[in-house]
Amino acid sequence: MAVHVEDHPISYNRFEGQIAAGEYGAGKVIIWDKGTWTPLEDPKKGYGAGKLKFALHGHKLKGIWALVRIHNKEETKQEPWLLIKEKDEYVRPASEYSVVDEMPDSVAGLEMPGSLSGVKAASAKASPKKKKASGLPDLPGNALKADLPHALKPQLATLVDGPPMTRLSGPTKSNSTATGYSLA
Repeated sequence: MAVHVEDHPISYNRFEGQIAAGEYGAGKVIIWDKGTWTPLEDPKKGYGAGKLKFALHGHKLKGIWALVRIHNKEETKQEPWLLIKEKDEYVRPASEYSVVDEMPDSVAGLEMPGSLSGVKAASAKASPKKKKASGLPDLPGNALKADLPHALKPQLATLVDGPPMTRLSGPTKSNSTATGYSLA
């Protein structure tokens, strides 16, 4: 079971610790898994229809999954969804294996699965590329293949009512204003 909640700041993806009793989300918090996901169908259409199909590439959760919205007669503030494991090479009967029991610990100290550390050595020995999984969109003809950066740092911004008011004529010492806006 999954529950749709409000968006959280991206920095929450690094938080581990104890949230005090009486506070929202109270209790022990760990980073149980981390990785990436790949939509197997148009995610915007899937979300609207109440069925998202995707592949997970994590330390613990791998393979093809679906999130299916439960249509509830009662109006709820938080939409309930079912997380369903599809049959693929990673599926195992629950009677034989429970990832929650077998791998309960945090992955906070681990690299992202597929990160660049160790990838260069592995890629030198890699076997020929497998065919692309069905359902994945093709890249545009002019797209360039490139490795993703090891880490992304979002550009920080401050909400303001409008653009800065500056004089754009006359000599300037730099292209920055005192407000931190850059005029290029």
